[in-house]
Amino acid sequence: MSEAASRIFSSFERLKREVDQALATQIGNYAQLRIHEQSCINLWAEVEQYHQYLGGNYTIYTESLPSMIQALQNAASGTSDQPDAPGPSFGSLSDDTSARRGPGRPKKLIDPVQLQTLSTSSRITRATVGTVFECSGRTIRHRLVENGLSPAGPPVYNLTEQPNGSFVQTYHPGSSSDLSQLSDPELDNLISDIHTQFPSFGRRMIDGFCIILQITTAYGAQTSGPPPLPSPPSLRSGGPPGREVVSGHPKASFALILIGGSPLPNLNP
Repeated sequence: MSEAASRIFSSFERLKREVDQALATQIGNYAQLRIHEQSCINLWAEVEQYHQYLGGNYTIYTESLPSMIQALQNAASGTSDQPDAPGPSFGSLSDDTSARRGPGRPKKLIDPVQLQTLSTSSRITRATVGTVFECSGRTIRHRLVENGLSPAGPPVYNLTEQPNGSFVQTYHPGSSSDLSQLSDPELDNLISDIHTQFPSFGRRMIDGFCIILQITTAYGAQTSGPPPLPSPPSLRSGGPPGREVVSGHPKASFALILIGGSPLPNLNP
């Protein structure tokens, strides 16, 4: 394959992905779609210039590029949102929740049909779908609720008026498959027991102990093991007395250390 043919092939593959992405997220955004349209036109001109080096791919290019240009033009003149009322006149603000009164990113437009197709599988997370549309999993969640593809969750908190006229905020904890179902008292008791058994434990070692017990808390994500800790100096390496590495736990990455001449209890006898 010649250098020109290789360059055109790489440009076509990259442009094809960019156009698919734009058609899924930028419907009605004329300025952004016009950039991709001009890229298609430039590549088409290059295809015609080096057609003698392209072989059978020349037909694919000459059929695909016009279709991409037509699809971009149609997307630039349309919108994925179906209006239910006449648009606002000049000088007035839209009632749409996407209208902004300050600086910020424009609203990410996602085709509801594609969003529903990608979200039907239970094995695909919202974060994975977000990588397809180049947005966060939270944006995917918002679009699912806006398009009626997913029910809205409970409110973050409720306001309850008291007899004396004051208000009390009652917060509702979120739910996620990767969080522990332990209640706050149970978690407090667990941490208290850990401190009783291991008074010198810090936050990192407590996280590691919880992972060994297969408990995931809201402040520590589930991992294959706790972060490795630097090994303390031993008697054999000239370290201070009373600090000698005895053995490593098979499930933990930190070592048991002699403190004051007595070893820490075994985490998994």
